Amino acid sequence: MFKTILGFDIEDFSKDNDTILLGKKRIDLEYIIKTAAENSDFKNVLEEKLRALDTGDGFFFTLDTRDYAKIFHFFHQIEIVSKKMNAIRFRGIIHTGECSPTKSFFTDSSINNNYVGSGIIEAS
Repeated sequence: MFKTILGFDIEDFSKDNDTILLGKKRIDLEYIIKTAAENSDFKNVLEEKLRALDTGDGFFFTLDTRDYAKIFHFFHQIEIVSKKMNAIRFRGIIHTGECSPTKSFFTDSSINNNYVGSGIIEAS
């Protein structure tokens, strides 16, 4: 299935070895994304579809929407919020491609809670 993939990762995350600082960076990124969603028309999309897949230094999620105007407005709000905070540096990506749900490693669940496919590979 064809998905829109949004991903975010904190720059130079692994260069820090202070676990409190690493945790704060993750909290800051989450706050930026949530605040930007609240300040844009993207809040409803996130509430309905968000199932973030944690990557340690960030996360990605897939959406069924191809409303790129709404996605770009959301990214603009991210820029505004992150500049006001001036707390962390991070990257964001928007990608489209094929991906299919799959089960995460080491889970007993039969629920497909992860994704595989060329869209995910190209986005990373």
